[in-house]
Amino acid sequence: MLNAVARRLGYRLAPLDAAAPEHDALTGLASRATLESRLAATLATSAAGVAVLRIDIDDLERVNEALSHAAGDEVIRSIGHRIAMELGDVRDVARISGAAFVATHAPCTDADEAIALANRLRRAAAEPVLAADHVLQATVSVGIALGEPGADVDHVLRNAALAVRRARDGGGDRVELAESDLAHRATQRLELEEAMRRALVQHEFRAWYQPIVDFATAEIVGYEALIRWITDDGRQIFPGEFIPVAEASGLVPELDIIVLAQSLGLLAVLPRERFLSVNVSPVSLTRPDFVRRASELLEFSRVDLRRLHLEVTETALPSDLDVVRSAMLHLSMGGAQWYFDDFGTGYSSMSNLGELPVDGLKLDMSFTRGIHAGDETSIRLAHGLLGLARGLDLATVAEGVETDAVAEVLRAQGWDQGQGWLYGKAAPLDAA
Repeated sequence: MLNAVARRLGYRLAPLDAAAPEHDALTGLASRATLESRLAATLATSAAGVAVLRIDIDDLERVNEALSHAAGDEVIRSIGHRIAMELGDVRDVARISGAAFVATHAPCTDADEAIALANRLRRAAAEPVLAADHVLQATVSVGIALGEPGADVDHVLRNAALAVRRARDGGGDRVELAESDLAHRATQRLELEEAMRRALVQHEFRAWYQPIVDFATAEIVGYEALIRWITDDGRQIFPGEFIPVAEASGLVPELDIIVLAQSLGLLAVLPRERFLSVNVSPVSLTRPDFVRRASELLEFSRVDLRRLHLEVTETALPSDLDVVRSAMLHLSMGGAQWYFDDFGTGYSSMSNLGELPVDGLKLDMSFTRGIHAGDETSIRLAHGLLGLARGLDLATVAEGVETDAVAEVLRAQGWDQGQGWLYGKAAPLDAA
């Protein structure tokens, strides 16, 4: 059917043989290997540049989950064929992975020309698709890389992939042109990931501790453990640099285990009236290996686990709460208490308070900043969240307290505890 429609429209489409190894089985388009071979030949022989467009279908998993994978496959086929028809030659487009295509356009040395083509492909993809008796409207993100004559195929494809990632991160249904520093930043991230893996082996990650103070008595009642990376030459790499890399490379559960182990060791020698709070990533809670290792640490810690507060960011919880609930219950069996961190922001859900084993809430520091600025809405929202916590018999902590005036407002409202630079920054802590 595709060839018949194409012939009526005057396109040059080569016959498709989905069974051939050089073709993708689902769409009949070129395979990744075929694309790379053709692109290498073009770059090696062309006197002009080549526009390489990476085209990713946005949120295809929603179609798969809501309808079926068969419906998702129909969306993939339809969009792949539309791309080929817009280009005019099926040999210029390949399906390289589940929801990703690559199209080439040569000769092309002008970014504006490539962007115009990318927008035509984006609009063509947005036409409705009939799948599983539903009319669906998919969108695509497009990343463009311009390959000069003689350029390396992997380098050009990587630049296009980096550009499409930026398009997806920007909300999807958009076009992004690869910038010269994208590849440089990707190389830096890779080098930082490799350095992190070495640092894990060399025990360079440390838990530092920030005081938590009782508003009523102004005395330190506990500490929150915060991860720090101190290299073997004494240089500190800040969390804002390495945490995003850890999240992207799956290293967060390892960091969570390190902080938990170090904190349990400190808890054993701290005065018994003080507690420690330890952050646990929602991602870690979905990993059975993390839950097993953390459970073993708790079981053999020989401390009163009621003095251990485990914090999870409620707004970052995955949709599958059953797995998270099971992990939270398992890790609290010895008495550890769970707190929702950064509560009151983003897409906080009141239902999570009833579905998950929560003992306390931590007010997000955006509210304390608002209180510091004299924002009446922040003051009222903080008071409202306190009322919610009181109604559910939950303990309360306010983060980001930096002035006596803010502390007094929160104390007067009835918040239990506060933490922030007013009481001290995170620092190494020992029994002394």
